[in-house]
Amino acid sequence: MDRGGVMAYENPGSGCGIDHLQPIRANTANRLATAWPTGWPGPFVPTVNIAESFIRPTGTVLALPDGMRVHTIFASNPHDHLFRYVFCRPKAIAMVLRRTLPKALLQVLDLGSLRYVPSVHINPRLRRREPDLCFTVDALDEGRRVTIYLVIEHQSRRDGRLPWRSLVYMGETWGRYIQDHPQRRGRIPFMVAVLLTQHPARTTPTRLSSILDVSPGLRQVLGTPVELVLHAADFSGSLLRDRKAPAAIRALVELARAFLHAYENPGSLTPTRLAELAPLVDVLLKHDRPDDVEALWVYAISVFDPDSPLHEMITTAISKPAREMYMTLKDELLARGRKLGEAHGRKLGEVHGRAIGKAQAVLEVLEHRRIPVSAVVRKRILATSDELALQRWIERSIVVTKAAELFERPSQGRGGSKTAARGRAAVDAA
Repeated sequence: MDRGGVMAYENPGSGCGIDHLQPIRANTANRLATAWPTGWPGPFVPTVNIAESFIRPTGTVLALPDGMRVHTIFASNPHDHLFRYVFCRPKAIAMVLRRTLPKALLQVLDLGSLRYVPSVHINPRLRRREPDLCFTVDALDEGRRVTIYLVIEHQSRRDGRLPWRSLVYMGETWGRYIQDHPQRRGRIPFMVAVLLTQHPARTTPTRLSSILDVSPGLRQVLGTPVELVLHAADFSGSLLRDRKAPAAIRALVELARAFLHAYENPGSLTPTRLAELAPLVDVLLKHDRPDDVEALWVYAISVFDPDSPLHEMITTAISKPAREMYMTLKDELLARGRKLGEAHGRKLGEVHGRAIGKAQAVLEVLEHRRIPVSAVVRKRILATSDELALQRWIERSIVVTKAAELFERPSQGRGGSKTAARGRAAVDAA
Protein backbone atom coordinates (compact mmCIF):
# COMPACT_ATOMS: atom_id res chain seq x y z
CA MET A 1 0.00 0.00 0.00
CA ASP A 2 1.28 3.47 -0.84
CA ARG A 3 1.15 5.89 2.07
CA GLY A 4 2.57 9.33 1.47
CA GLY A 5 4.67 8.12 -1.44
CA VAL A 6 6.32 5.25 0.47
CA MET A 7 5.28 1.65 -0.09
CA ALA A 8 4.24 -0.18 3.08
CA TYR A 9 2.83 -3.52 4.14
CA GLU A 10 -0.83 -3.97 4.83
CA ASN A 11 -1.57 -5.26 8.32
CA PRO A 12 -2.22 -9.00 8.05
CA GLY A 13 -3.47 -9.14 11.62
CA SER A 14 -0.66 -11.32 12.90
CA GLY A 15 2.88 -10.60 14.00
CA CYS A 16 4.49 -7.61 12.37
CA GLY A 17 3.47 -8.61 8.89
CA ILE A 18 6.70 -9.97 7.47
CA ASP A 19 6.19 -13.72 7.65
CA HIS A 20 2.85 -13.54 5.86
CA LEU A 21 3.45 -11.24 2.89
CA GLN A 22 5.97 -10.96 0.12
CA PRO A 23 7.76 -7.61 0.51
CA ILE A 24 6.54 -4.68 -1.53
CA ARG A 25 9.81 -3.12 -2.63
CA ALA A 26 10.77 -0.01 -0.74
CA ASN A 27 14.06 1.34 0.52
CA THR A 28 15.16 -0.79 3.46
CA ALA A 29 17.27 1.99 4.86
CA ASN A 30 14.15 4.11 5.29
CA ARG A 31 12.42 1.35 7.18
CA LEU A 32 15.42 0.67 9.42
CA ALA A 33 15.59 4.34 10.31
CA THR A 34 12.01 4.38 11.54
CA ALA A 35 10.65 3.78 15.02
CA TRP A 36 7.13 2.74 14.24
CA PRO A 37 4.15 4.20 16.12
CA THR A 38 1.50 2.39 18.09
CA GLY A 39 -1.05 0.66 15.90
CA TRP A 40 1.17 -0.11 12.92
CA PRO A 41 2.01 -3.75 12.27
CA GLY A 42 5.75 -3.26 12.41
CA PRO A 43 8.58 -1.14 11.08
CA PHE A 44 7.03 -0.92 7.59
CA VAL A 45 5.55 2.54 7.88
CA PRO A 46 5.78 5.84 5.99
CA THR A 47 9.14 7.48 6.51
CA VAL A 48 11.12 10.45 5.38
CA ASN A 49 13.68 10.17 2.63
CA ILE A 50 16.71 7.99 3.27
CA ALA A 51 19.03 10.93 2.81
CA GLU A 52 17.39 12.74 5.71
CA SER A 53 16.62 9.87 8.06
CA PHE A 54 19.40 7.40 7.49
CA ILE A 55 22.56 9.31 6.66
CA ARG A 56 23.36 12.47 8.50
CA PRO A 57 26.46 14.66 8.53
CA THR A 58 27.09 13.76 12.17
CA GLY A 59 27.71 10.49 13.91
CA THR A 60 29.84 7.49 13.05
CA VAL A 61 32.81 8.31 10.85
CA LEU A 62 33.27 5.98 7.91
CA ALA A 63 36.79 5.99 6.45
CA LEU A 64 36.85 5.58 2.67
CA PRO A 65 39.64 3.87 0.77
CA ASP A 66 40.73 7.13 -0.87
CA GLY A 67 41.17 8.80 2.51
CA MET A 68 37.96 10.81 2.34
CA ARG A 69 35.92 10.66 5.53
CA VAL A 70 32.14 10.77 5.33
CA HIS A 71 29.95 11.00 8.43
CA THR A 72 27.08 8.53 8.39
CA ILE A 73 24.54 7.54 11.00
CA PHE A 74 21.20 5.78 11.39
CA ALA A 75 18.29 7.75 12.75
CA SER A 76 19.36 6.83 16.28
CA ASN A 77 20.82 3.38 16.92
CA PRO A 78 21.67 1.04 14.04
CA HIS A 79 21.92 -1.91 16.41
CA ASP A 80 18.39 -1.46 17.72
CA HIS A 81 17.02 -0.90 14.23
CA LEU A 82 18.53 -4.10 12.84
CA PHE A 83 17.40 -6.00 15.93
CA ARG A 84 13.82 -4.79 15.57
CA TYR A 85 13.79 -5.27 11.80
CA VAL A 86 14.75 -8.93 12.14
CA PHE A 87 13.27 -10.05 15.44
CA CYS A 88 9.84 -8.44 15.27
CA ARG A 89 8.96 -11.53 13.22
CA PRO A 90 7.45 -14.22 15.45
CA LYS A 91 9.31 -17.06 13.75
CA ALA A 92 12.62 -15.22 14.12
CA ILE A 93 12.22 -14.37 17.80
CA ALA A 94 11.01 -17.91 18.46
CA MET A 95 14.44 -19.21 17.42
CA VAL A 96 16.09 -16.95 20.00
CA LEU A 97 13.59 -17.81 22.72
CA ARG A 98 14.19 -21.53 22.23
CA ARG A 99 17.83 -20.87 23.04
CA THR A 100 17.28 -18.35 25.86
CA LEU A 101 14.33 -19.45 28.02
CA PRO A 102 14.50 -22.30 30.57
CA LYS A 103 13.27 -25.67 29.33
CA ALA A 104 10.53 -25.79 31.94
CA LEU A 105 9.13 -22.49 30.67
CA LEU A 106 9.39 -23.54 27.03
CA GLN A 107 7.36 -26.66 27.78
CA VAL A 108 4.32 -24.58 28.75
CA LEU A 109 4.63 -21.89 26.05
CA ASP A 110 3.10 -22.28 22.61
CA LEU A 111 5.63 -20.34 20.53
CA GLY A 112 3.45 -20.86 17.49
CA SER A 113 1.02 -18.38 19.05
CA LEU A 114 3.56 -15.53 19.32
CA ARG A 115 2.00 -12.19 18.37
CA TYR A 116 3.83 -8.90 18.01
CA VAL A 117 2.44 -6.12 20.25
CA PRO A 118 3.02 -2.40 19.49
CA SER A 119 4.60 -1.12 22.68
CA VAL A 120 5.20 2.63 22.45
CA HIS A 121 4.22 4.50 25.62
CA ILE A 122 3.76 8.28 25.72
CA ASN A 123 3.66 9.63 29.26
CA PRO A 124 1.81 12.82 30.38
CA ARG A 125 4.98 14.84 29.71
CA LEU A 126 4.85 13.63 26.09
CA ARG A 127 7.99 11.57 26.47
CA ARG A 128 8.25 8.38 24.50
CA ARG A 129 9.29 5.12 26.18
CA GLU A 130 9.24 1.63 24.77
CA PRO A 131 10.89 -1.73 25.16
CA ASP A 132 12.73 -2.96 22.11
CA LEU A 133 10.11 -5.63 21.39
CA CYS A 134 6.96 -6.92 23.01
CA PHE A 135 5.05 -10.11 22.20
CA THR A 136 2.20 -12.08 23.64
CA VAL A 137 2.24 -15.87 23.71
CA ASP A 138 -0.21 -18.51 24.91
CA ALA A 139 0.76 -20.62 27.91
CA LEU A 140 -0.85 -23.87 29.08
CA ASP A 141 -2.12 -23.43 32.63
CA GLU A 142 -3.96 -26.39 34.19
CA GLY A 143 -6.05 -27.13 31.12
CA ARG A 144 -6.62 -23.56 30.00
CA ARG A 145 -4.68 -21.18 27.79
CA VAL A 146 -3.56 -17.87 29.30
CA THR A 147 -1.81 -14.94 27.66
CA ILE A 148 1.75 -14.20 28.70
CA TYR A 149 3.61 -11.03 27.72
CA LEU A 150 7.27 -11.21 26.64
CA VAL A 151 9.10 -7.90 27.15
CA ILE A 152 12.34 -8.17 25.19
CA GLU A 153 15.26 -5.81 25.69
CA HIS A 154 18.28 -5.55 23.41
CA GLN A 155 21.49 -3.88 24.58
CA SER A 156 24.47 -2.88 22.48
CA ARG A 157 26.08 -1.15 25.49
CA ARG A 158 26.04 -1.90 29.19
CA ASP A 159 23.16 -0.32 31.08
CA GLY A 160 23.66 -0.53 34.84
CA ARG A 161 20.00 0.26 35.54
CA LEU A 162 18.40 -1.99 32.95
CA PRO A 163 16.40 -4.09 35.49
CA TRP A 164 14.78 -0.90 36.76
CA ARG A 165 14.10 0.32 33.22
CA SER A 166 12.53 -3.02 32.29
CA LEU A 167 10.32 -2.82 35.37
CA VAL A 168 9.15 0.63 34.25
CA TYR A 169 8.28 -0.69 30.78
CA MET A 170 6.41 -3.62 32.30
CA GLY A 171 4.48 -1.32 34.62
CA GLU A 172 3.45 0.89 31.72
CA THR A 173 2.42 -2.15 29.70
CA TRP A 174 0.27 -3.34 32.59
CA GLY A 175 -1.24 0.15 32.83
CA ARG A 176 -2.21 0.11 29.18
CA TYR A 177 -3.60 -3.42 29.54
CA ILE A 178 -5.82 -2.27 32.42
CA GLN A 179 -7.09 0.64 30.33
CA ASP A 180 -7.82 -1.63 27.37
CA HIS A 181 -9.46 -4.38 29.47
CA PRO A 182 -11.56 -2.60 32.14
CA GLN A 183 -13.76 -5.68 32.48
CA ARG A 184 -10.89 -7.79 33.87
CA ARG A 185 -10.86 -6.23 37.30
CA GLY A 186 -8.21 -7.52 39.66
CA ARG A 187 -6.37 -9.49 36.95
CA ILE A 188 -3.28 -8.59 34.97
CA PRO A 189 -1.21 -10.82 32.67
CA PHE A 190 2.08 -12.40 33.69
CA MET A 191 5.16 -10.89 32.07
CA VAL A 192 8.50 -12.46 31.23
CA ALA A 193 11.52 -10.19 30.77
CA VAL A 194 14.20 -11.19 28.25
CA LEU A 195 17.58 -9.54 27.67
CA LEU A 196 19.67 -10.05 24.53
CA THR A 197 23.12 -8.48 24.61
CA GLN A 198 25.83 -7.63 22.15
CA HIS A 199 29.44 -8.09 23.21
CA PRO A 200 29.97 -4.64 24.84
CA ALA A 201 26.80 -5.14 26.94
CA ARG A 202 27.65 -8.61 28.24
CA THR A 203 28.00 -7.39 31.88
CA THR A 204 24.57 -5.71 32.02
CA PRO A 205 22.86 -6.66 35.32
CA THR A 206 19.86 -8.98 35.07
CA ARG A 207 18.38 -8.75 38.60
CA LEU A 208 16.73 -5.74 40.17
CA SER A 209 18.02 -6.75 43.61
CA SER A 210 21.60 -6.59 42.34
CA ILE A 211 21.41 -2.82 41.71
CA LEU A 212 19.77 -1.83 45.03
CA ASP A 213 22.11 0.34 47.10
CA VAL A 214 22.27 -1.85 50.23
CA SER A 215 24.74 -4.42 51.50
CA PRO A 216 23.90 -8.14 51.23
CA GLY A 217 23.44 -8.25 55.02
CA LEU A 218 20.96 -5.37 55.10
CA ARG A 219 19.19 -6.74 52.04
CA GLN A 220 18.67 -10.01 53.90
CA VAL A 221 17.04 -8.09 56.76
CA LEU A 222 14.94 -5.83 54.54
CA GLY A 223 14.08 -8.40 51.93
CA THR A 224 13.50 -7.37 48.32
CA PRO A 225 10.45 -5.12 47.85
CA VAL A 226 10.05 -6.40 44.32
CA GLU A 227 12.28 -8.63 42.24
CA LEU A 228 12.76 -8.75 38.51
CA VAL A 229 14.94 -11.32 36.78
CA LEU A 230 15.72 -11.08 33.08
CA HIS A 231 16.37 -14.24 31.09
CA ALA A 232 19.60 -13.23 29.36
CA ALA A 233 21.56 -14.47 26.36
CA ASP A 234 24.01 -13.03 23.86
CA PHE A 235 24.35 -13.53 20.11
CA SER A 236 27.21 -16.00 20.20
CA GLY A 237 27.05 -19.48 18.71
CA SER A 238 24.85 -20.77 15.92
CA LEU A 239 21.13 -21.46 15.61
CA LEU A 240 21.30 -23.16 12.21
CA ARG A 241 20.37 -26.49 13.75
CA ASP A 242 16.97 -25.09 14.74
CA ARG A 243 14.87 -26.79 12.03
CA LYS A 244 11.57 -25.50 13.40
CA ALA A 245 12.03 -22.26 11.47
CA PRO A 246 11.89 -21.88 7.65
CA ALA A 247 15.20 -21.76 5.78
CA ALA A 248 14.99 -18.03 4.98
CA ILE A 249 14.26 -17.15 8.60
CA ARG A 250 17.14 -19.35 9.78
CA ALA A 251 19.50 -17.64 7.34
CA LEU A 252 18.39 -14.12 8.32
CA VAL A 253 18.55 -14.83 12.06
CA GLU A 254 21.99 -16.44 11.77
CA LEU A 255 23.41 -13.53 9.75
CA ALA A 256 21.84 -10.86 11.97
CA ARG A 257 23.07 -12.55 15.15
CA ALA A 258 26.58 -12.87 13.71
CA PHE A 259 26.64 -9.22 12.64
CA LEU A 260 25.36 -8.01 16.01
CA HIS A 261 27.80 -10.24 17.89
CA ALA A 262 30.75 -8.95 15.83
CA TYR A 263 30.24 -5.36 16.97
CA GLU A 264 33.44 -4.46 18.89
CA ASN A 265 34.16 -8.19 18.84
CA PRO A 266 35.93 -8.87 15.52
CA GLY A 267 37.48 -12.06 16.86
CA SER A 268 34.08 -13.72 16.54
CA LEU A 269 34.39 -13.64 12.74
CA THR A 270 36.83 -16.50 12.29
CA PRO A 271 37.51 -17.90 8.80
CA THR A 272 35.37 -20.91 9.68
CA ARG A 273 32.52 -18.70 10.83
CA LEU A 274 32.72 -16.50 7.73
CA ALA A 275 32.67 -19.56 5.48
CA GLU A 276 29.53 -20.70 7.30
CA LEU A 277 27.81 -17.33 6.90
CA ALA A 278 28.57 -16.55 3.25
CA PRO A 279 26.17 -19.09 1.67
CA LEU A 280 23.31 -17.81 3.84
CA VAL A 281 23.16 -14.60 1.82
CA ASP A 282 22.28 -16.59 -1.28
CA VAL A 283 19.62 -18.44 0.71
CA LEU A 284 17.89 -15.10 1.31
CA LEU A 285 18.14 -14.13 -2.35
CA LYS A 286 16.90 -17.55 -3.42
CA HIS A 287 13.80 -17.07 -1.26
CA ASP A 288 13.18 -13.59 -2.73
CA ARG A 289 14.37 -11.67 0.34
CA PRO A 290 16.50 -8.88 -1.19
CA ASP A 291 15.21 -6.42 1.40
CA ASP A 292 16.67 -8.56 4.18
CA VAL A 293 20.04 -8.67 2.45
CA GLU A 294 19.88 -4.92 1.97
CA ALA A 295 19.19 -4.40 5.67
CA LEU A 296 22.24 -6.48 6.59
CA TRP A 297 24.43 -4.59 4.14
CA VAL A 298 23.26 -1.22 5.47
CA TYR A 299 24.14 -2.32 9.00
CA ALA A 300 27.57 -3.58 7.95
CA ILE A 301 28.39 -0.39 6.05
CA SER A 302 27.25 1.81 8.92
CA VAL A 303 28.83 -0.05 11.84
CA PHE A 304 31.99 -1.87 10.81
CA ASP A 305 35.36 -0.38 9.89
CA PRO A 306 36.49 -0.84 6.28
CA ASP A 307 39.15 -3.35 7.38
CA SER A 308 36.65 -5.55 9.21
CA PRO A 309 36.73 -9.22 8.15
CA LEU A 310 33.02 -8.88 7.48
CA HIS A 311 33.68 -6.56 4.56
CA GLU A 312 36.22 -9.02 3.21
CA MET A 313 33.61 -11.75 3.33
CA ILE A 314 31.11 -9.53 1.55
CA THR A 315 33.51 -8.62 -1.24
CA THR A 316 35.12 -12.03 -1.74
CA ALA A 317 33.12 -14.96 -0.38
CA ILE A 318 29.57 -14.19 -1.39
CA SER A 319 28.03 -14.64 -4.82
CA LYS A 320 28.23 -12.00 -7.53
CA PRO A 321 24.56 -10.81 -7.25
CA ALA A 322 24.88 -10.29 -3.49
CA ARG A 323 28.25 -8.56 -3.90
CA GLU A 324 26.88 -6.24 -6.57
CA MET A 325 23.97 -5.33 -4.30
CA TYR A 326 26.42 -4.51 -1.51
CA MET A 327 28.66 -2.33 -3.68
CA THR A 328 25.70 -0.48 -5.22
CA LEU A 329 24.19 0.23 -1.81
CA LYS A 330 27.55 1.31 -0.39
CA ASP A 331 28.11 3.75 -3.26
CA GLU A 332 24.57 5.11 -2.87
CA LEU A 333 24.88 5.65 0.87
CA LEU A 334 28.29 7.27 0.62
CA ALA A 335 27.20 9.54 -2.25
CA ARG A 336 24.20 10.71 -0.26
CA GLY A 337 26.44 11.14 2.77
CA ARG A 338 28.77 13.38 0.78
CA LYS A 339 25.82 15.41 -0.55
CA LEU A 340 24.36 15.90 2.91
CA GLY A 341 27.79 16.71 4.29
CA GLU A 342 28.24 19.43 1.69
CA ALA A 343 24.77 20.84 2.40
CA HIS A 344 25.46 20.74 6.13
CA GLY A 345 28.77 22.53 5.55
CA ARG A 346 27.06 25.29 3.56
CA LYS A 347 24.46 25.68 6.29
CA LEU A 348 27.15 25.89 8.95
CA GLY A 349 28.92 28.51 6.81
CA GLU A 350 25.76 30.61 6.61
CA VAL A 351 25.16 30.35 10.36
CA HIS A 352 28.80 31.16 11.07
CA GLY A 353 28.62 34.14 8.74
CA ARG A 354 25.55 35.55 10.50
CA ALA A 355 27.21 35.06 13.88
CA ILE A 356 30.38 36.87 12.76
CA GLY A 357 28.28 39.74 11.43
CA LYS A 358 26.43 40.14 14.72
CA ALA A 359 29.65 39.90 16.73
CA GLN A 360 31.18 42.67 14.61
CA ALA A 361 28.04 44.75 15.17
CA VAL A 362 28.45 44.45 18.94
CA LEU A 363 32.07 45.61 18.72
CA GLU A 364 31.22 48.49 16.36
CA VAL A 365 28.53 49.85 18.71
CA LEU A 366 30.91 49.71 21.65
CA GLU A 367 33.64 51.39 19.58
CA HIS A 368 31.22 54.12 18.43
CA ARG A 369 30.32 54.76 22.06
CA ARG A 370 34.05 54.86 22.97
CA ILE A 371 33.69 52.01 25.49
CA PRO A 372 37.00 50.18 25.94
CA VAL A 373 36.97 46.49 24.95
CA SER A 374 39.62 44.24 26.45
CA ALA A 375 41.23 41.43 24.48
CA VAL A 376 39.40 38.87 26.63
CA VAL A 377 35.98 40.43 25.95
CA ARG A 378 36.74 40.82 22.22
CA LYS A 379 37.78 37.17 21.99
CA ARG A 380 34.62 36.01 23.77
CA ILE A 381 32.36 38.06 21.49
CA LEU A 382 34.02 36.87 18.28
CA ALA A 383 34.10 33.22 19.44
CA THR A 384 30.35 33.10 20.14
CA SER A 385 28.16 31.30 17.60
CA ASP A 386 24.92 31.59 19.59
CA GLU A 387 22.89 34.05 17.50
CA LEU A 388 20.35 34.67 20.30
CA ALA A 389 23.13 35.62 22.71
CA LEU A 390 24.73 37.88 20.10
CA GLN A 391 21.38 39.57 19.40
CA ARG A 392 20.97 40.16 23.12
CA TRP A 393 24.47 41.66 23.30
CA ILE A 394 23.70 43.99 20.39
CA GLU A 395 20.66 45.29 22.27
CA ARG A 396 22.67 45.66 25.49
CA SER A 397 25.63 47.30 23.75
CA ILE A 398 23.67 50.54 23.40
CA VAL A 399 22.98 50.83 27.16
CA VAL A 400 25.94 49.31 29.03
CA THR A 401 28.63 51.53 30.50
CA LYS A 402 31.31 48.82 30.51
CA ALA A 403 31.93 46.08 27.95
CA ALA A 404 31.88 43.40 30.64
CA GLU A 405 28.26 44.33 31.45
CA LEU A 406 27.24 42.65 28.16
CA PHE A 407 27.57 39.28 29.84
CA GLU A 408 25.73 40.11 33.05
CA ARG A 409 22.18 39.04 33.63
CA PRO A 410 19.65 41.88 33.10
CA SER A 411 19.31 43.90 36.32
CA GLN A 412 16.02 43.82 38.18
CA GLY A 413 14.07 46.61 39.83
CA ARG A 414 15.31 50.17 40.33
CA GLY A 415 18.97 49.30 39.79
CA GLY A 416 18.17 48.06 36.31
CA SER A 417 16.25 51.21 35.46
CA LYS A 418 19.17 53.41 36.59
CA THR A 419 21.63 51.41 34.52
CA ALA A 420 19.40 51.70 31.48
CA ALA A 421 18.94 55.41 32.06
CA ARG A 422 22.70 55.93 32.29
CA GLY A 423 23.10 53.97 29.06
CA ARG A 424 20.49 56.01 27.22
CA ALA A 425 22.14 59.18 28.42
CA ALA A 426 25.47 57.95 27.15
CA VAL A 427 23.95 57.18 23.78
CA ASP A 428 22.39 60.65 23.61
CA ALA A 429 25.69 62.23 24.53
CA ALA A 430 27.47 60.24 21.85
